[in-house]
Amino acid sequence: MRRILFAVSLLAGAIFPGLARAQQPVGSYQPARPTLSPYLYLTRPNAGPFPNYQTFVQPLKAQQQTNQQSQNQIGQLQQGQVQLQQDQKQIVPAQVSPTGVGSTFNSLSHFYPTATAPGTRSRGKAPARR
Repeated sequence: MRRILFAVSLLAGAIFPGLARAQQPVGSYQPARPTLSPYLYLTRPNAGPFPNYQTFVQPLKAQQQTNQQSQNQIGQLQQGQVQLQQDQKQIVPAQVSPTGVGSTFNSLSHFYPTATAPGTRSRGKAPARR
């Protein structure tokens, strides 16, 4: 009897995998601000030659300010990235001719002008007179 129930539950789990989940995924918890005030460190006995404010509170406040500035910069960069992606989608690519059209392999005609009939000018420089 247990084997039958086990086989039925496996079959139901394979057929309906979305219904077999017991719990929904939950994002990680991140509080909006510190849960404890850094000024609570002022009540601790002095641990070194510096007062508790310079040892505990001041570095923590500076770190919080740096983190806030970094978050603002990241937000600005993400907005700029989204704007650039939207602008890039609006740009129409130029019509480029396929490779090899109007060109020849190993052509040096722009260095050495071809001989022309007498009385006609070549496209290159005039030959030097002696």
